[in-house]
Amino acid sequence: MTGSGTKTRRPCSFRLADVLCPEPRQVLVQLTPELEVSGEVVFMSDQGQQPDRFAIVNVEGILSPLIVRTENLRG
Repeated sequence: MTGSGTKTRRPCSFRLADVLCPEPRQVLVQLTPELEVSGEVVFMSDQGQQPDRFAIVNVEGILSPLIVRTENLRG
């Protein structure tokens, strides 16, 4: 996985249904009372010829980073 590293550490929000990895069911198992469905982009990744196609997002209350298509992020 390669990425530009640009536009990282910025606030974002998205629907849990838009999470690609881990599966949304796995995300639900990891929910804590502190969960807000918003987070911080920590890395941007490409999809072959398309740069910055995916974002790795840290969300408070979810134990693992989430991979989300950048088109599903709202700033």
